[in-house]
Amino acid sequence: MAAEFDAVVVGSGPAGSTAAYRLASAGARVLLLEREALPRHKVCGGGLSAKTLREAPFSLASVIEREIRGVVIAFAGSQPIAHAFAGIGAMAQRSALDSFMTAQAVAAGATLWERETFERFEADGGRVRVMTGSGAVTARVLVGADGVYSQVRSQLFPGAKPLMAPAIEALLWPAPGVLDMVGDTCLFDLGVIPAGYGWVFPKRDHLNVGLYRFAKRPGNRDMKKLLDAFVARYRILRRHERIEVKALLIPVRPASPRLVAGNVMLVGDAAGLSDALFGEGIYYAIRSGNLAAGSILGHLGTG
Repeated sequence: MAAEFDAVVVGSGPAGSTAAYRLASAGARVLLLEREALPRHKVCGGGLSAKTLREAPFSLASVIEREIRGVVIAFAGSQPIAHAFAGIGAMAQRSALDSFMTAQAVAAGATLWERETFERFEADGGRVRVMTGSGAVTARVLVGADGVYSQVRSQLFPGAKPLMAPAIEALLWPAPGVLDMVGDTCLFDLGVIPAGYGWVFPKRDHLNVGLYRFAKRPGNRDMKKLLDAFVARYRILRRHERIEVKALLIPVRPASPRLVAGNVMLVGDAAGLSDALFGEGIYYAIRSGNLAAGSILGHLGTG
């Protein structure tokens, strides 16, 4: 007989781990599926806005690498304007953030299966039968938190795809003294790329530098060249060791006006949730995970 759970959550990023934590904390039997071994690298700027820190169901202090207390805003490399803010946000590494949030879900009682693939699901007499690489399990609810290329979404809403916006990031180990110079300030250049912006985020021992464009448009293949030009524009970025450059797509509009069908729902990137203007996704992942858990607990009668 297949193992039985109240909820199966596919994907242990901020959306999935938040939903799993909230459900398990309320006494629900939760299975959390993660296709990779944790910690695992995730391409992401790693900025945690103040509202993200407030929305998180537990403190994220242990994974914060820098508190951000200032913002520098420029336009196409023009004279930047500096602003000081109290409690504007913080910086983290997604590998550490995801691992920590998943660990909180497990500590609350969720069962974690790492290196486990989601294959498909099917209705099973008011429940949902979930096929994984290791076999089948049944649950009252299935939550798709499996990212921008969600397999749960592909089966739930065949052919539906979110509108995507391109981004690219580089991890830079700058010259000695640069991190001290940058300090607790992040930079946004709002004119360095057409219909987008560039960022410089300080981490503990490096800088996360990248570009985001509001929507797909001609010239996206030149993002690497635009990134090189952005780095060259700022003197403090020129002398550095560049470890890696990664491109990514950010969903900026849901694939479907419906995020729930039957007892299956989507959250986070799988649902196509983010801030289209700035590409912020972590807040919407955590927020949707909280909302999904609240709805599920009401359905289960335990909330």
